[in-house]
Amino acid sequence: MVSERQQAGTWDFIWSLPAPRSAAVASTFTVFTLLAVPGIIATLALAAWRYGLTLSVSPMAVPAVLLSSLMATSVGFAPAQLIARPVVTNAIVNALIFVVLIFSPVQFPISRLPLWLADVHRVLPIYYLGQVLRASVTQGVVSNVALAYAVLAAWTVAAWAGTAWVVARRR
Repeated sequence: MVSERQQAGTWDFIWSLPAPRSAAVASTFTVFTLLAVPGIIATLALAAWRYGLTLSVSPMAVPAVLLSSLMATSVGFAPAQLIARPVVTNAIVNALIFVVLIFSPVQFPISRLPLWLADVHRVLPIYYLGQVLRASVTQGVVSNVALAYAVLAAWTVAAWAGTAWVVARRR
């Protein structure tokens, strides 16, 4: 979406409006989070039905989804704004989607990864995103949820700082 807006010149128009740039960024994060929620609900319902799962949705589901969505959107927004060529952005995004879907411990336990890759994922946010979301719909499956929230929060704050820097330096 950022690449499409860059090509169309939409960001230049948005930045020229008499509103804080943070409002445009916050609205982008909000819209993407709201767009994700129906898919999350449908996926959980289909998975529960298809695999006979009994989900135990806790009150932590709302903060888990909000923090996960905000982290993911925040981490992607700054680099997409920083890279001037949309073709490069699209290539990076497609490579990351491939790597995240196949080589991250979301669909399988982290213990099945090679040791070096497991160590990499203990620093990156995707493993913790999965842990936070699992803990919000199951009981007893995830341990050390506080660490997962802390890592996601740290990545989110770092991404916000990066986004603030990138947005402030744009003309």
